[in-house]
Amino acid sequence: GKTMTGCDVDAMVALLEGLGVSALGVNCSLGADKLKKFVPRLVERASVPVIVNPNAGMPCIHNGKTCFDSTPDEFLSNMLEIADMGARVLGGCCGTTPEYIKGVVDALKNKKPKKIEKKGLTVVSSYTGACTLDGKVALIGERINPTGKKRFKQALAENDMSYILNEGIKQSECG
Repeated sequence: GKTMTGCDVDAMVALLEGLGVSALGVNCSLGADKLKKFVPRLVERASVPVIVNPNAGMPCIHNGKTCFDSTPDEFLSNMLEIADMGARVLGGCCGTTPEYIKGVVDALKNKKPKKIEKKGLTVVSSYTGACTLDGKVALIGERINPTGKKRFKQALAENDMSYILNEGIKQSECG
């Protein structure tokens, strides 16, 4: 459920939408059968079109040749589900051939995509996680920010995790 850099879906959507992308999504890495479990959350969080561009399954080696474990029919079945979930841009990555893509195009050429809704979310994110501020007051602790805190900077430099964790725990206990 994370990118190779450790980013989760919510943080990815917040970051990319914050940068002003016109669309966002996932590609490669997994087959449609495995990527589809992330689509509902992507569609739920994104206010832009969602792209899903999976592999033709997972790669494997047969007789010295790279193959993929999803047939065009299996790929199509999963892509139809993905379209029904609200993904608007569908394609194929590693292992997909014109046959895979043609099946998707033919099956979806008359399907009307789901409407994209502006979510209006207020989200604070790091590169790995996100916090949605849903109308409630959010308390943000400042005790573990080393700016202007000589002892905290020293603890960081000395890898004094006991001091650092204790500061975080004290802050949490204060609400």
